[in-house]
Amino acid sequence: MKPLNRWKFSIALVAIILVVFFGLEIWSSYFSQAGRQSRELQANYQKYLNVQNKYESAMKADTYGGKTPEETLGMFIDALKKGDVELASKYFALREDGSGNREILDELKNKTDEEKAKIVVILQNAREYPSDVTNKGDFKFVSKDVGGAIIAYIDMGYNSYSQVWKIENL
Repeated sequence: MKPLNRWKFSIALVAIILVVFFGLEIWSSYFSQAGRQSRELQANYQKYLNVQNKYESAMKADTYGGKTPEETLGMFIDALKKGDVELASKYFALREDGSGNREILDELKNKTDEEKAKIVVILQNAREYPSDVTNKGDFKFVSKDVGGAIIAYIDMGYNSYSQVWKIENL
């Protein structure tokens, strides 16, 4: 074989190897099951990041509440006494998706003035509930009737993004 033909043969061989190699890479990246799964995983991760960012933004903007659980409960009671159910609903923790508590607002709107007054009395009698929980972001109140029976639990949670206490469950 002449040196020039060997040189051409070598270049052609390297070119064929590169074409095959890059062809297999493209095939595996874009057309194979693993490639599709990788792209799907990447898309799902991006969706998760978007949801997480939306949630964090909502939590940072949620400044309705007090610096202590007692203060938040007092604000909620005051709003109910004034009949401002829209404000009262804002003292509840946001849902897990970062949205407000439309259900709480609707529920409070459907209460009669007498029912709201009963809720206020129950909450005014609420006292700290001794708990074994060592999580500093949790706090509980309990309200008892005259006989000492528990009639209501109030779970509070700390929004570390906006640094206020919120009602989680009532």
